[in-house]
Amino acid sequence: MNYVYQLLSSVGIGVISFALSLFIARQVGADNFGIYSTAIAIGAILAIPIDGGMRNLITREHTRNSQHLDIFKSELPRIAMGHSLMTALVASIFCLFYFESHLSLALSIIWCFWGIVISQYASALLRGDGNLKLDSLWQLKMRILSAGLIGLIIVMGFHQPWQLLSTWAIASIFGNLFLKNGFCFKPFFKPLFSINLKLYRALLPLLWIDLATTIYFRSDLVLLKHLEISDSQIGQYAAAYRLIEASILLATPISIIIFRRVRLLYEDRILQNRYIFQSLLIALVFGSLGAIAIQMLAIPLVQLTYGDQYAQASTALSILSWMIVLLIPNTVLTQTALALNLEKAYALTATLAALGNIGLNLLFIPEYGVKAAAYSSIATELILFIGLLIAFFQKTKER
Repeated sequence: MNYVYQLLSSVGIGVISFALSLFIARQVGADNFGIYSTAIAIGAILAIPIDGGMRNLITREHTRNSQHLDIFKSELPRIAMGHSLMTALVASIFCLFYFESHLSLALSIIWCFWGIVISQYASALLRGDGNLKLDSLWQLKMRILSAGLIGLIIVMGFHQPWQLLSTWAIASIFGNLFLKNGFCFKPFFKPLFSINLKLYRALLPLLWIDLATTIYFRSDLVLLKHLEISDSQIGQYAAAYRLIEASILLATPISIIIFRRVRLLYEDRILQNRYIFQSLLIALVFGSLGAIAIQMLAIPLVQLTYGDQYAQASTALSILSWMIVLLIPNTVLTQTALALNLEKAYALTATLAALGNIGLNLLFIPEYGVKAAAYSSIATELILFIGLLIAFFQKTKER
């Protein structure tokens, strides 16, 4: 039943997010959509230090606490609030001095993603405590609220990316303050400045994993901009990538269930390994079927969703579709790694994937443009798949 609630929530959020993305793309044009998509990519990277690894730690410790971190469990929400707030404030002060010419956009990115991070903290608490139904409802309510407000200001004639992001920030802050299960804890700063290193030893691998993962997921858009690919071309690529993201709606609820199941089967290693292998096999089958379907429907799918102005997106989509063969199995492997405390191996693999992604993009984007970014994404997923599979097999040999 928990899977059904998570599935319905994931599908609902995916449909709303995808519909909003189409609405934004059609209303603001390819240039503004390219800037908006680049801002989202930058914000996703910025969200890593704002989060600080706290989201994964909250989920893990509330699912099954680690003995060496037991003293922090009750205060983790307040510590997380203190860390995220302090990081967002420092980033804002930095922007006042170094990004004056783009101050509105920079500040809107920071506070939009601070709001997203604290919403994820609320979700992490609910997931860790096993309240997956409440978590599903919470995520759905927040997505409806933010999408509704963004759609409203677009209709009112506000089409600048900073205006859309500022509205998202307001929606997140309002939801956490006034909706049930919102994350509105009083910030607690003291553990962040203490000499006790237990918390940092636990957070550092999780923080590094999030950073490396986000870099290899989002760096392509940033590098396309840096290498002076036009905003229109970036918008075309972003449109194709959004279709890939929308096609893996099933992966999110599955990953949540897999994490809890693997974590709770810690004492029964034989049953745990069997469950992981079965999940991985099923993920490979669904990933392959999804890739074939998108490959066959790329052109009509783009025309139906984004319209004729995004016709070039179908080429990128045809290439990106093969990501799904690896992307869905990688959700199984990443959740397995987190559940088995394989943070160090995961961090190393994610780092190699991020470096590979950046290197391939820098090498090939100047000559091949967005096609290079698409092929680099596939190669990155392959690096992650191989690295995590090796780490898992090594873990099974140690038992």
